[in-house]
Amino acid sequence: MKGFEMNREEHNRADDAISKLVKQLMVLHTKGAGSDPADFAAELKDIVLDAINKTIDARTEHHTISTIR
Repeated sequence: MKGFEMNREEHNRADDAISKLVKQLMVLHTKGAGSDPADFAAELKDIVLDAINKTIDARTEHHTISTIR
């Protein structure tokens, strides 16, 4: 399966977003052991959507700048 092509800057931003996502998930997992499952699920959803949106924003910003140039 072939994914989409990324340049080095996009790759670095995606790596940063994934690293932040993993850290947030580790914190959520640690504190979530005794929490309400609905709260845990809502926070997990927010974390994942934030990481996805940041990755999309980084790609859009790069392609917009490239198009302007």
